[in-house]
Amino acid sequence: STAKASTALTDAKAYVDGKVLTDVPKGAKFTDTVYSHPGSHPASMITETATKRFVTDTEKDVWNAKETPSGAQTKADTALGSAKAYVDTKVLTNVPKSAKFTDTVYSHPSTHPASMITGLHASATTGVAGSVAWGNVSGKPSTFAPATHTHSNITITAGTGLSGGGALSATRTLSIASTYAPNTSTSLGASQNLNNYQTAGFYHQTANANATTALNYPVASAGSLLVQTAAGVIQTYKVYSSSDVYVRGFYSTTWSDWRKLVNASDSIPWARISGVPTTATTHPTWAQVTGKPSTFTPSSHTHSNITITAGNGLTGGGALSATRTLTLGDPSSITLSSKNSVDTSSHTHAFTPGGTTSQYIRGDGSLATYANTTYSTGTLAQLKAGTDTTGRLQTAKLLNEWIVSKGYITSYVDTTYTAGTNIQISGTNVISATDTKYTH
Repeated sequence: STAKASTALTDAKAYVDGKVLTDVPKGAKFTDTVYSHPGSHPASMITETATKRFVTDTEKDVWNAKETPSGAQTKADTALGSAKAYVDTKVLTNVPKSAKFTDTVYSHPSTHPASMITGLHASATTGVAGSVAWGNVSGKPSTFAPATHTHSNITITAGTGLSGGGALSATRTLSIASTYAPNTSTSLGASQNLNNYQTAGFYHQTANANATTALNYPVASAGSLLVQTAAGVIQTYKVYSSSDVYVRGFYSTTWSDWRKLVNASDSIPWARISGVPTTATTHPTWAQVTGKPSTFTPSSHTHSNITITAGNGLTGGGALSATRTLTLGDPSSITLSSKNSVDTSSHTHAFTPGGTTSQYIRGDGSLATYANTTYSTGTLAQLKAGTDTTGRLQTAKLLNEWIVSKGYITSYVDTTYTAGTNIQISGTNVISATDTKYTH
């Protein structure tokens, strides 16, 4: 409050003045600093006492929530009025008219217990504040000293391969014993027989040449060796370059054979599988079957007597107990009267050259049309020249040249020829001029 701050300021000034008068030498000169007293101070400079202390916002909220005397009085007056009205109602209703009260005169009490007042907080009747949020509790300690108690004597013991432990009255640590730690692995070196390693620990072989089956290694490969003791000795050897692991044991005076542990990529011989069912419950795919042959010899069997028969135009065939061949039969020669036909062992084709009746087949297989060989009256000069526009004399000229070339005549007859006139050829052969159309 303002009054408290003013009082604190006065006290502070008096304190400073007292210090200056007491501690500063007489005649001292202040050449460096002129002190100016601040017009305000932080609350942290003020020392609280039993009668003077600060109030927090939380404490104010708690106080403000408490019942005030005037409020309590109002509630009490209200309760009293309600009680009087209740009694008056009961009297007017239940007491007979003209009743005489000879024994007792009722005097209303001047006070009532808090339990008769409605609307009060439970603390007004029970004296217990009830539940309060932890944040609203002031002055609570930061730590709580435990009540006096004792712990059972529990001890953690280091088992095989571990070191450390002890009673749990203090912090304890467990560690892998040095004789079991992988970082203490001992090199096996050369010419070392694994039968001689019966002390528990880690060992390793770094050279394939040193790992031989004669020295009782499971395989000729470098790797690591773990030796464990049980009723006898157990050796576990792991190959460095794969996931292959081998195990064997020693009991009394005998070592067992090395056994390879099966991994996902291994196949197990059927003879080593125990408890196999009499019938398969699942079936592998063809790709999962290993060692299958590339060919299969058929079991003894017979085929039905099937025969293939050569039909019309074919030869060959027979029972399929052997390889059979079907061959097309030799065709017949083609003539002008040939037709498309087939018999038991041969066939032929129809002759259909096409064209017209005025055409013939040349030696190269093409069709040609006969020349117009109808002759008309003309002169030998015209025959030799072959210049007529109809083409008839041209054809006759060629024909005569052919006759001359064959020796039938020696030269053209230099005369005119007309229909009805005979042409002498080789003295005895005569072509009648009346045959006016030559057909080749």
